This record gives sequence, C-alpha cells and structure tokens, in this order.
Amino acid sequence: MGFLLVCVASPALIRRLVPPRRLAPIVGLWGCFFPVAAAISQLTGGFLVDSIGWRAWWLGAAALAVAVGVAMAAVIPPDVTISPRRPADGGPRATSSSENAPAAARSVSVRAKGTLSTGPLWAAALVMGCYTAQWNGVIQFLPTIYAEAGIAAGAAGALSAGAAACNALGNLSAGQALGRGVKPVTLWTIGFVAMAVCAVLAFGIAPLVAPEWRFGLRYGAVIAFSAVGGLIPSTAISQQMALAPAPDTVSTSLGLGQQFNALGQFAGPVAVAFLVQNAGGWHATWWVTVSFAMVGLLASWWLGFARRPRPTLSSHQT
Repeated sequence: MGFLLVCVASPALIRRLVPPRRLAPIVGLWGCFFPVAAAISQLTGGFLVDSIGWRAWWLGAAALAVAVGVAMAAVIPPDVTISPRRPADGGPRATSSSENAPAAARSVSVRAKGTLSTGPLWAAALVMGCYTAQWNGVIQFLPTIYAEAGIAAGAAGALSAGAAACNALGNLSAGQALGRGVKPVTLWTIGFVAMAVCAVLAFGIAPLVAPEWRFGLRYGAVIAFSAVGGLIPSTAISQQMALAPAPDTVSTSLGLGQQFNALGQFAGPVAVAFLVQNAGGWHATWWVTVSFAMVGLLASWWLGFARRPRPTLSSHQT
C-alpha cells in the first residue's frame, strides 16, 4: 500500500512543483527510481543478508523510509487546493479552500468516473503494463539464468544489477526527448521494437551460437533490452498526466496506470515461469516478451496515430 501511494502521488506532486519547461526531464528522472533501486538491491542485498541477517536488512529499509518521509515533510511545501479550471497560461491554479468550493465538491467517485471514461488513458496504461510485464519477466529471472549457466552468485548479482541500472539511461533519455518535442509514439515504437528484437537475440538466437559467444550475445542483448526499453515508462507516465481529463484527475489517471503496472509485474514473471517449465528451458522466453511487445506496440500506435495528438509535457500544459 505504501509503495502504491508513493508511486501515484509522486508524479502528481512533481507536476505541481516543477516549472512546465522542466517537467519532462524531471519525470524522466523520476522514472529511474525502480531500476536504480532494483540494481542496488540486487548488488548489495545478498551480501547484506549474509553479513547482518535479513531482519537487520529489513529494519534498515524501514529506517530509510522513515528518514525519507521526514525529509519530505520538512522540505516540500504544504499541499494546496488545485482548481479544476486552468488559467490562461494552461497551468494549474492554487486557490484557497473557500475560493475553490466547486473543486472540493467533486467526489472521488466523480473523478474516478471521469478517469475511467477516458479511452486514451486506458491505452497509455496498457502500454505501461506491457512494458512492465516484459522487463520484470526477464530481469527478475536473470540470477536464475546465470546460476544455471554456472556463474557464481556474486557475479550473477552484479550482472543483474548492471542490466537493471541500464534501464535508467532510457528513462533519462525519454525525458530529454519529450522536452525537445519528440512524439511519445516514436519513443514507444523504438522501445517495444528494441525489446522484442533483443529478447529474440537473448533467448532465441543465443542458444544456437557457439558456446564461447553465447553468454556475450545474451548479456549484451539483455543490456540493450533494458536500456532502450527504458524509453517506455517515463513516456507513459508523461502521457497519463497529459491525458488526464482535468487537473484534479491527474492522481486517478496515474493510479490507473499504476494498476496496469502492478498487473504487468505479476503477469510477466508468471507467464515466463510457466513457459519455461513447460518448454523445458529458457529458449522459449521470447515468445512471452514479444507477445507483450506487440500488444504494447498496437496500443501505442492507436494512441499516437488513431487518436488526435495530445500535448506532451514539453508543451505549455502541466
């Protein structure tokens, strides 16, 4: 519950605090939180559990969460009420609670209904879910793949951490590209096509090459899979914010995307594990990832070409 509250609230908070011209790169920076954390955890988690025990590891994580909460309460300005009507410059307007009584009257159910009735938001959420299913379906099983290949646990953790950390490069690049006016559908197309091709290389082609080349090809493909795929999540978050039907539905729009994100985190690893078990090896993994990539690609094309283009975070809209 705490994770979901942070994931839904943080982009909306960034939208409120950051000037419009800087919003796209900052959202790209925010998109790095998951791959960077995954890399740190994979790189240090096993060592810390062995040295201090899992209880101390969990208590340390709890203490860190409390410290971040205290820091946010001390640094971030108090909440203000946001009017559902945008001013002439296109940005949200902070008002007093008495001035903004109509906004306060909009119940959660009304905002949720407005969010759920916006078709493009469902497409953007589906894009996020298809990406997460692929990324988790590959990255979370890397230690197992390395162990089966005879790679030591310490080296496997470092290799997995490197693959996860590379995802941050894609997130940062997406933020910069959106700020320069690159269309979201372009970034999504590059990301999904790259993930599909790299999955085929890593799990379909690599087992067929000579053993001395196999690991290098597979790991290089996984690095590219994670790095280029990182173009997708930050772009999806930016579009969920831009497609919100009203300023007071940004959080519910992000919440819809987070539900698909969580669904992808669950469905991807389960689908990969099921296929590996029934196929007798990792050579069939690319069937799952390519299937998710195709669905995500179709959703992004519908959103980018079939729908009338909407402003991105690089525009005056916030």
